[in-house]
Amino acid sequence: MAVAEAAGTKSGSRLLYVDNLRILLISLVITTHCSITYGGPGSWYFHDPGNAAGTPFILCMIDSLNQSFFMDFFVLVSAYFIVGPLQRKGRERFTRDRLVRLGIPLAVWLLFINPLLILIVKLGTGTLPMDLETLLDPVNGPALGPMWFVFFLLVATFAYLLWTGLDRPDQAIDRKPHSFPGIISIAALGLLLGMVTAGVRFFLPIGSTWLFNFQIPFAPQYLAMFIIGIYAAQNNWFDSIPARVGRACTVAALLLVAVQPVILYLFTDSASGLTPFIGGGFHWPAVCYAFWE
Repeated sequence: MAVAEAAGTKSGSRLLYVDNLRILLISLVITTHCSITYGGPGSWYFHDPGNAAGTPFILCMIDSLNQSFFMDFFVLVSAYFIVGPLQRKGRERFTRDRLVRLGIPLAVWLLFINPLLILIVKLGTGTLPMDLETLLDPVNGPALGPMWFVFFLLVATFAYLLWTGLDRPDQAIDRKPHSFPGIISIAALGLLLGMVTAGVRFFLPIGSTWLFNFQIPFAPQYLAMFIIGIYAAQNNWFDSIPARVGRACTVAALLLVAVQPVILYLFTDSASGLTPFIGGGFHWPAVCYAFWE
């Protein structure tokens, strides 16, 4: 085949491993927001923190572990299934489909679900984590809530459409597919992302938001995963992950997971606590945390 056939170009049976990944990631998202509700670090509509001695540490461990990869994975998987449908449907139909799939749920959330949630909390407890005007502000406030991800996908997808207007993937000829990257390349990407992320968090610690509640401290990872997802789809990487690379990445991930509670405990036990470690700013623990992610 002269032209690499992007993932999702042909209609066929569902990819069960992708469905399983999505189910796992959605479960982790629910777990994380439950953790925030009951005392973990983060912002949410309702807080009812537990009073057990070890609760903050355990919930912080859950939140920081999940946040280190699950939204990146969502971006990666979502971007992977853009190239094929774009080639199969064409630009006009693909654009209309994306607006329906992403735009309508986003509008329903903004106009109905988010105000309803605020009303329920207001009537039930009389307290909100911030003032009502801020909660309903879709631009500078958290009105998008968890739907910031859908908004990000819309913006990133249309940015890709603008880019492909100059170099359309369906017009590529004699493009030789690139092989799956090795463990050295993956590790180098991790180090590069660690440096960029730490640099961003010097000035914008975790919790800093921009327009539409977008988390700038995590932006380098999200942007990188979107680009990698597109590139991976063009080369069918998900269908040809070398076992050796998979095993090496698994071992590395498990080692980093095992190290996490030890590091969290050391900084929890310090005078400064966890704030400089998981937050950001000019703190060497924050740099370590960015590289650990």
